[in-house]
Amino acid sequence: AQLNETKGESFKLLSKFQSQLQEADVNLSSAKGEKETLAEEKEELGSKLEQLQEANQSLMEELEESENRMYQETSALTDLVLESKHSLKMIENEKNALSKEKEVLNADLLSVKGEKEMLAVDLLNTIKAKQAIEEEKTALEQEIE
Repeated sequence: AQLNETKGESFKLLSKFQSQLQEADVNLSSAKGEKETLAEEKEELGSKLEQLQEANQSLMEELEESENRMYQETSALTDLVLESKHSLKMIENEKNALSKEKEVLNADLLSVKGEKEMLAVDLLNTIKAKQAIEEEKTALEQEIE
């Protein structure tokens, strides 16, 4: 009887262990499935990370190219501004020189006008003197006759 009782308890324990073993197998299968799912997700995330890194690298290259273009354009504009300032200074210097030359020419013009007036007065005096000489000549000729 005791042997039957021990057999019964052993059978119960064996059944319990088999049940726990089956549960452990189910859990193990589930864990393996989850591990495979996680491995697939890890692979997908790795692929996405690689794509993002490539996109980031491409954007960095574009940014560098844009910065280089901006530097070149800024440099060209700076050169243009400096050239324009230099040209404006040269134009201003030329304007000042022409203004001084104009003042000299105006002074010369006034001088020439003064000389012209003096020559006109001299010419008028010469004409009057000529007329007086001619009148005197005519008077002398009339006296001689």
